[in-house]
Amino acid sequence: MTENIVQVGTQHVSDVQDINKNLVEKTLRMRCLAYLSQVKSQLLIETIHDMNNSRQELADLSTSLTKRTKQAEEQRRVIEREMRKLEEQNKALEVDRDLLELKVDERTEAFEKLAHYDALTNLPNRFLFNDRSKHALARAGRENSQVGLLLIDLDRFKNINDAVGHPVGDELLRQVGQRILQSLRTEDTLARLGGDEFAVILENIEHDELTAHVAHKIQQNLLPPFELTQDSIYLTASIGISLYPGDAGDPVTLLKNADTAMYRAKAEGKNTFHFYTRELTASANSRFSLENQLRLALKRDEFELFYQPQFDLNSGRISGAEALIRWNHSERGRVSPADFIWLAEETGLIIPIGAWVINSACRQAKTWFDEGRLKGRISVNLSALQIMQEETYSVVRLALEESDLPPDRLELEITESALIGQLEQVSQVLDAFKSLGIALAIDDFGTGYSSLAYLKRFHIDRLKIDRSFVRDIPGDPNDMAIIRAIIAMGHTLGLSIVAEGVETEAQANFLTGVGCNDVQGYFYGKPVPCDQFQT
Repeated sequence: MTENIVQVGTQHVSDVQDINKNLVEKTLRMRCLAYLSQVKSQLLIETIHDMNNSRQELADLSTSLTKRTKQAEEQRRVIEREMRKLEEQNKALEVDRDLLELKVDERTEAFEKLAHYDALTNLPNRFLFNDRSKHALARAGRENSQVGLLLIDLDRFKNINDAVGHPVGDELLRQVGQRILQSLRTEDTLARLGGDEFAVILENIEHDELTAHVAHKIQQNLLPPFELTQDSIYLTASIGISLYPGDAGDPVTLLKNADTAMYRAKAEGKNTFHFYTRELTASANSRFSLENQLRLALKRDEFELFYQPQFDLNSGRISGAEALIRWNHSERGRVSPADFIWLAEETGLIIPIGAWVINSACRQAKTWFDEGRLKGRISVNLSALQIMQEETYSVVRLALEESDLPPDRLELEITESALIGQLEQVSQVLDAFKSLGIALAIDDFGTGYSSLAYLKRFHIDRLKIDRSFVRDIPGDPNDMAIIRAIIAMGHTLGLSIVAEGVETEAQANFLTGVGCNDVQGYFYGKPVPCDQFQT
C-alpha cells in the first residue's frame, strides 16, 4: 500500500511535476509568445515606422527626383537655348566674316581706286598716268611705233571757278573730262593731273597729223556752252603736244616738253595747240627768266605808259587816247606787250601791274585835261582777271579820287572773252563802274562770243572793231559787210563805234563812209610816251 501510496504519490508528484512542467512550458511558451508578440508588435511598429520613413524617403526622393528632373529639364532647355544662341552666333560670325571679307575687298578696291584714280572725275590720276606712259613708251620701243602726249590746260578756268563757285567748278571739270573722252579712241588714256590740267596718251600714232586732229577735235568739243548756271559758261583750252621718240625718250621729258608746248599755245592767244620743238626749250627757259624779271619790274620802275590818239572822223580832231603799257627792260631794252602781258595774266602779276596802269593813266589824264590838251576820254584796258578781283573797283575809285580826274573822262576797255562764263559777277562789277560815271567799251569786238544780250545787260557805251576786220578793207567784201553790220547794230543800240588798226587813207575813207564815229591806228598816230603826245 505504501508502495502503492508511494507510487501514487510519486505518480502524483510526477504528474504534478509534469503539470508544473507543462505549466512552466506553457508559461514559458506564453511568455515566449507574449514576448514574440511584443517583439512582433515592436517589429511591426518598427517596420511600420521604417515603412513610413521609407515612404517619406520615397516621397522625398520622388520630390527630389521631380525637382531634379525639373532642374535637369530647365538645364536642358538652357543648354538648348545656349546652343541655339551659339548656332546663331556662329551663323552671325560667318556672315560677319563674309561681310568682313567683302568689306576688305571693297576697301582694298576703294584704296586701289583712290591711289590710281581722280576722286572728282574718276579719270586716271597722275600716278596711274605716269605708270601708263611708261608702259606706252616701253611698248612703242619694242614695236618701233610712236606715242603722242597731249597736255590740256583750260583757259581762264580760275576766273570762272572764282565766279561761279567751287561746286559748279567741280561739275564743270567733270563735264570737261567727259567731252574730252568723246574726242578719243577707246584705247587712248585720259588723265586729270590736277586742277584744270588734263593729259592724253595716244598710242600707235602713224603720223603727226593724227595728234593734231585729236587736239582740234578736243577744242571743238569744248566750244559749246556748258549750261550749269543761269548763264552759259564758255570754255576753251590750250594744248601742248610732244611725240615719242622724236621729242623725248622718257615719260618725264615727254611731259615736260608737252608742258612747254602748251605754254607756247597760251602765248599765241589761247584756244589753240602747239607742237613741241627744241627751240621751245630755250623759250621756256627764257619764259622762266622773264617771269622772275617781271616780278621785279614794278619795284625797279621799269614800266612806262605810251598813249595812242583816237580821232573823231566827223571833226578830224582828237577825241581821246588809249593808254598802252611798255616795259623798259634793263637788259633787253623795250619789251613789247605781246611778249609779257600774257605772262602777267598767267602768273597773276597783271593785278599789281594793272593797278599801276590805272593810277598812272588817271594822273596823266588829269594833267592834260587841266592843261586843255585833251578834251575826250582816256582809255585803259582791264583784263579778265582784273574784272574778277573785288579790289579792282577800289583801285579804280581811289585812282579817280587821288588824281581828281572826273569819272566821265575815264573809259575802261574789256575784251569779249572777259564777259564769258561769269556773267553775273561781271555784271555786278560793271554796274559798280557805271555807278561812278565811268564809260565802258568792249575791245576787239567781233572776235569772241558776243551777243546782243551782253550789250544790253552790261550797259556798254562803245564798241571797238577789232583790227582783224579793218586790215583788208576796202578790198575784202566780207570784212566790209561785217563792219557795216557792227556799226549799224551799235548805232541802233545807241553805242558809239571806234575802229582799231587804221593804217591807210582808203581804210579811213571807207570807215567814214559807213558812219564809224572814231578811229585809232598808225595812219593817225602811233603810241608814244606822254612827253611826245601831240593834241
